[in-house]
Amino acid sequence: IDDASTDKTARIAKQTLDNLPGVSYVIVELAKNLGQSSTTAIGLSHSLGGIVVTLDDDLSYPPNEISKLVEALSQDLDFVVGAPITYANSRTRGLASRVIRWLGVRAFETPKNFRFSSFVAYQRDFLLRIDLPSCQVDEIGWMFHHTQRYANTTFETTAGLRSESKYGLRRLLKTAKPLTHPIIQLLSRLVRRVSLLLALAAAML
Repeated sequence: IDDASTDKTARIAKQTLDNLPGVSYVIVELAKNLGQSSTTAIGLSHSLGGIVVTLDDDLSYPPNEISKLVEALSQDLDFVVGAPITYANSRTRGLASRVIRWLGVRAFETPKNFRFSSFVAYQRDFLLRIDLPSCQVDEIGWMFHHTQRYANTTFETTAGLRSESKYGLRRLLKTAKPLTHPIIQLLSRLVRRVSLLLALAAAML
């Protein structure tokens, strides 16, 4: 899925894939940049095969680590999320990732030590079972709302092909904004309860 790139990604991908015997592929070129979550959703809807793997285009999630996801994806699991052993990011990006992990654990009610990434392997029957076109798969963490059958598996990251990631701190936090909704709701409930207790205490005086 070419998210309206300006570096001839689609043409280069086609030239490369045409030289790989026995490989079937679909290239979708978007006229407008939609962002990672929406682009991934489009990719899933066009995907084929029994197992679907998503990864970033800069290859910071190395393709040779895909086998670890596939091996971990047993029949008892609907998807497996890659858990980076190390992060090849800046200090601020690393801090943002830890904050998002903290929010994600609470928003999706995953195990406390669960780690998130966009390096994911899905079972095809899971994508069919949830009726993919009707789901809001362009929302971060959508898959956790549809199943409890998932797991982590560790993998090594690399520095990636870009000298500087275009997915900076501000964009990362903006993408994770939906994760703050459960926290905001929790704080709102706490404020209401405290207000009620104060009102009752005032009435008893």
